[in-house]
Amino acid sequence: MKIKYIGGISYSIVIFFGIYSHMVLKTTNKESIDHLFNLKASIILDLTMIFFDLIITCIMYFKFKEKHPISSILAFTSKISQTIALCFSVIITTLYVNKHFYVDDIFNVSNLIFDVGMYFFSISLSIYAYHIYEEREFPLRLSILLLFSSGIYMIGSILNIVDINLNNFEYLYIFVLLTELYFSYCLFKYLK
Repeated sequence: MKIKYIGGISYSIVIFFGIYSHMVLKTTNKESIDHLFNLKASIILDLTMIFFDLIITCIMYFKFKEKHPISSILAFTSKISQTIALCFSVIITTLYVNKHFYVDDIFNVSNLIFDVGMYFFSISLSIYAYHIYEEREFPLRLSILLLFSSGIYMIGSILNIVDINLNNFEYLYIFVLLTELYFSYCLFKYLK
């Protein structure tokens, strides 16, 4: 199978599993009958997402390491830091589901750790934007869109970490979603 298909499919899985896990399953009411089932399903989706995200991390590292060794290591380290944070989020949710750990508001703890991971993801995304701009193998607009998206991720994660709520900021994530879908498409089409 060509690397571009592995990259495109992997990134698409990360996008859709991440959206469904964090915007649908983890937002159910605690009193809901499906609450524990949804948390267990989100654990499975998050673990699958971690696996495919590691594939993307390796693909992007090996793609750019020859011409950009230092920034490739920085991007790789940032993505691994994000993965570690997501693993901690999964561990806390798992402990809660299995009744080994109780926190009044498990979602705030899990989401705080997730937002720390998203901060590191924003750093790697901005480095990918730089690599894509320098290499010119992908459309230039992808580099610009990724740079703006990394800024939205960074600002959003910092606002969530310090608990500042800006009205309507979450609507910017529609732009980010469209950019990530375009990135997935570009991996399918242009990755060599």
